[in-house]
Amino acid sequence: MRLPETFLYGATIGAHQVEGEDFESDWWRWEQRPSRIRDGETSERGAGHFTRYRADLELARKLGHNAVSITLSWPRIHPAADTFDRKVLEHYSDVLRQAQACGLTPVCALHQITQPHWFSARGGWGATDSASIFQGYVRQVMEMLGNRCNWWVPVYEPEIWLTQVYRERCWPGSETGGYRTYRRAQRHLAAAQRLAATTIHEAHPDAKVGVSVRGTVVTPLDPHSPWDARVARREQHRLNMGFIETATACKEGDDLFMDFIALSYSGALQVRFAPCYVRGGCALPVDEQGAPVGIDSIRSSAAGLDEILATFVPLQKPILLTVQGGNALENDEGRCRFLRTYFESLLRNVHHYGDGLQVQALFHDSLLDGFEWHHGYTRRCGLVHVKHPTLERTPNPSAWFFKDIAEHGCIREGVADKFCKEESNEHL
Repeated sequence: MRLPETFLYGATIGAHQVEGEDFESDWWRWEQRPSRIRDGETSERGAGHFTRYRADLELARKLGHNAVSITLSWPRIHPAADTFDRKVLEHYSDVLRQAQACGLTPVCALHQITQPHWFSARGGWGATDSASIFQGYVRQVMEMLGNRCNWWVPVYEPEIWLTQVYRERCWPGSETGGYRTYRRAQRHLAAAQRLAATTIHEAHPDAKVGVSVRGTVVTPLDPHSPWDARVARREQHRLNMGFIETATACKEGDDLFMDFIALSYSGALQVRFAPCYVRGGCALPVDEQGAPVGIDSIRSSAAGLDEILATFVPLQKPILLTVQGGNALENDEGRCRFLRTYFESLLRNVHHYGDGLQVQALFHDSLLDGFEWHHGYTRRCGLVHVKHPTLERTPNPSAWFFKDIAEHGCIREGVADKFCKEESNEHL
């Protein structure tokens, strides 16, 4: 079986992670304090993409891509409450123009994790007017860039951001956590999604607006414990459907806030019932021994894609998939194995559901090695290796494997054996 010729293949380019010098963001200030970033580094260098974007986009095309998922830097565009930087908007206009010139269909995210420092300092998403402020930013982007992109994601993976900030308290955005602050910020983010959809549809009626979800399978530490099983079910529902349900119930903005689903698949998370972990809904992420870990301590499990896709099929929306579960893999051979299993699972589901499953794109996260948030540069997630300090680009074997998949719409006989060594990880 092959995917249709209209299918989109590409990779993600996260602004703060790879552009470098995103000095107006809340993250830049937060990074300066020792011990917050695992390797003691900052995002200052990233991958130097802000000045190298033309060559990077041309490289993506050479690697067989026909699409690219780009995050715009809200802090760069909106550096002060009363200021929008026209030069930065012109820069992103040229980025999108260059992408189209290279034959890449752009998908744009308007907000991914980082926020303008002034926005966070005045209360961030806890402030009652936060959604209307975001709508003003979206309006400026649409005026300059709206005719250069047809696919828009207002807020990238909001439920994960909420979890890291208000439940795990390991990212900047709020000094306090708890259920009330989490729910208030969630409602304001949902309002921002709907108001952004209104603005985008008014400016360009043919544009598509997506809701971003990091799909996660959540399993109980002890499958025989009713308490572990209960919190695992509740946590899986929250991570996968919580934001969509909140946005559906929201009254602001456009009811047509979800033309498609930008679905990142991250693998399996294990939890146990922890009655003292109230701010986390008593669902504590743990490792195999039951020791606490972070929400991003995902067990790479491409097989779980079946369960995640089954969750979203009933919504009957087009799906743009992002391969994300292999991010924590330590070597490129593991990434190749994950890609193979992931793509085989995708083909199997497309065959099983037929027209009931509308997957239209597959993006790898990410195109380049970059700054992986509180992990710094200790995680190498790119199809393309970036060497420091020279920032030299070298495609990994996984990039050539992905290229072959993109060019043929399937995994050709013998190609997987060339790139994917014998599996040594049972979860791949």
